[in-house]
This record gives sequence, C-alpha cells and structure tokens, in this order.
Amino acid sequence: MNKILIMILMIVSISYGQDIKNLEYVSPFHDGLAAIKKGNHWAFINTKGEMKVPFRKDLVATKHEDGTYPVFNDNRCPIKVKKNGIYYYGYINKVGRIIIPPKYLNASDYFKGKAIVLLLHKDKTNKKNLMGKDIISYSYANVIIDLDGNTQQHLTGYTKTSLLPQYFKNPPEINSKFLNNYLCLVKENNKITIKKIED
Repeated sequence: MNKILIMILMIVSISYGQDIKNLEYVSPFHDGLAAIKKGNHWAFINTKGEMKVPFRKDLVATKHEDGTYPVFNDNRCPIKVKKNGIYYYGYINKVGRIIIPPKYLNASDYFKGKAIVLLLHKDKTNKKNLMGKDIISYSYANVIIDLDGNTQQHLTGYTKTSLLPQYFKNPPEINSKFLNNYLCLVKENNKITIKKIED
C-alpha cells in the first residue's frame, strides 16, 4: 500500500510543475512537445514543462540538423520493439498509446501526414524443406503510409532479405525521402529517381 501511495505522489508532483532534473538532453519543440533524455530513456514534455509521454526505452531518435532525438510530427512518433532478435517499427500518439503497431523494418518521422516505412512482405513458396515445412521468403519495399498506417504508394520494388538477427544489427536503410509535399527522392540500384507523391 505504501508503494502505491508513493507512486501516486510522484506522478502528482510531476504533473503539477515540479522541476525535471538530471537530464542529459533537451530537444527543441516539435508539434508542441520537446524530447528529454535521462540515461537510455526518452520522454516528452509540453511547453509548460508538463510530462506528456513518460520516460520509455522504445522511442526512436532520428538525426536532425540540431541533434539526434525522437520527435513528434502529425501527432506521431516512431517506436521500435524487439521481436525474435529483430527490431520492428511503429508509431505512438502524444499520450504514448500505440497507434500503428510495430510491423515495419524501419520507419521515418511523419511529414505532412505521411511517412516512409520499410514494409515487410512474407511469401510462401511452393517448396518444402527437409522437415516437410513450407519454405518462406521475405522481402521489403519503401512505401508511403498515411496517419493510420494504410499503404498509400510503393516507392521501390521489393528487396529480398533473411529474417535472421545476425543480419539486422542495424535496420535496413530507407532509400527514399520527402523533398516536399509533392515529390520524393528514391534511390534504387545506384540510381536516383524523383517520384511524384500520389494523392
């Protein structure tokens, strides 16, 4: 009972404007929130210093001109969750609730209501292994998703991959980026293409 009371008092004191101390990094505000870092954990505060997303380990820090930190854009922030030795990426909203479950091999920050992710494709072949089980092949493509995680447009063809943790020490690279509201730069087969973003 005492532990529960102490936890409630801590939450109430943080909620009512207590100073947040011993931080290692504070980002600029994006979408009304700033990322703060303590150890390996990130959290988000609003412009009044109120904790909006508590400290957690799954927030994805991305490189920006002024540093590397997680960011909210369009009420979405990327997260990553490890399953069978491989990180999968999804998104949370500004209260920390998972909006798009972690199912992508990599994910960008949102830009004007869209994000670029690596969509994993599972293909069951007609072949069987020595144990008589179906042989499964995997591949991924750069795709644009909307705020609900619906695929809007394929930007690249599929690249074959093996879902073995030793090949995923770092996530596969996203080879596409938004240039503006209408155009994407796509790198594929050592060539650069500028593609129009479909409505």
